[in-house]
Amino acid sequence: MTETTKGLTDKRVERASPKENPYILWDQKVIGLGLKITPTGRKTFLVNYRFRQRLYRFKIGAFPVLTLKEARLVACDKLSMLCHGKNPAEELHEARKVPLFRDFIDIYLSEKKDLRSYKKIQGKIQLHLLPPFGNMVISSINSEDVRRMHARLSDKIPIQANAVLDVLHDMFTVGQKRGLLPRDFIDPTKDIKRNLKIGRDRFVHKSEMPALAKAIDEITQKNLFVGKLIWLYLLTGARKSELRSAEWAWVDWERKQIVVPRTKNNDLDRKTLPDKAIEVLKSLPHIADSKFIFPSQFNPNMPVSDSQVQRWWELIRTKAGLADVRLHDLRRTVASWLANSNHSFQLIGRILNHRDARSTGIYARYSDSAQSDALNAYSEKLFAEPEIESPTSPEMRKIA
Repeated sequence: MTETTKGLTDKRVERASPKENPYILWDQKVIGLGLKITPTGRKTFLVNYRFRQRLYRFKIGAFPVLTLKEARLVACDKLSMLCHGKNPAEELHEARKVPLFRDFIDIYLSEKKDLRSYKKIQGKIQLHLLPPFGNMVISSINSEDVRRMHARLSDKIPIQANAVLDVLHDMFTVGQKRGLLPRDFIDPTKDIKRNLKIGRDRFVHKSEMPALAKAIDEITQKNLFVGKLIWLYLLTGARKSELRSAEWAWVDWERKQIVVPRTKNNDLDRKTLPDKAIEVLKSLPHIADSKFIFPSQFNPNMPVSDSQVQRWWELIRTKAGLADVRLHDLRRTVASWLANSNHSFQLIGRILNHRDARSTGIYARYSDSAQSDALNAYSEKLFAEPEIESPTSPEMRKIA
């Protein structure tokens, strides 16, 4: 390859014509910067240097996409790494291994597929992270990019914004462990201030219960399975996903329990059912070929979706005039009513399957009968009001 040191100018770069063999014009202002011209007329800027007694050469961009002025700036930036003991070619090689954020999603989710929270993590990524970062190389995402994303979400969903930030932080951690990020990469989520989480203490009060019961009954007449499911939430304090995806095979009729194979705490949970809950279960029809207690109306081989339950819950709380009550607050309602009946926090924690390092040992003292007695007393208190009709009353059984 022919090489010449005539130097580079805008005119010389523009007028350089192809020859029979490729050749290089070297710059005199930035030593190491050159312009390679091929027989086809293609012009490419490159950088030439020595590092630890070895000669390196790599391309930095084609002309005219890159001007001479821009090429000099890039060359200076790359060559300045030598002063810090870094090899620009190795840094470039590492950078080329870094995937786009959209391509990294599948890599990240492959490590999370066995988690119960997989769908939620996937949803946060698709809904909140893919739109702003999808076409960016993951190592190019900086703290200002992350701050803008977090601020935008914080205006509407402040606590969810924190959760999305946690997912993004975990993605960077996985990227570093897999060697997909440069060694000197600094996690841009590290210095983002999280939104203050204010403890939520909303539950359904005694005076509000008749209106809620009436609204649930009205919805039960339109969607039997969702209505009965919400009654069970209110009777048991179970977590949403544990009941929504429950199977008939999980029901231990003799012990009056639902055995949840894998809970939020990754263990086997025998959830005690009060007599009213057993009655609700017995009032439900078995859908042919479906193993689920609450099958989807669109596909009986799947449980009713969380989004469908949420849609019906929106109607229920609107009818009941309880716009600020969330579905999860029914779980808090069970705990609050039990506490107001002077049941111990340890027994309540056992009923709700909480896991607290200080009380785990104490939970074991409470037998199934103690839990059953507490829940039965709670359900009797719940239906003591004449305005509240039992979900298994003759009128309600007509729609089953």
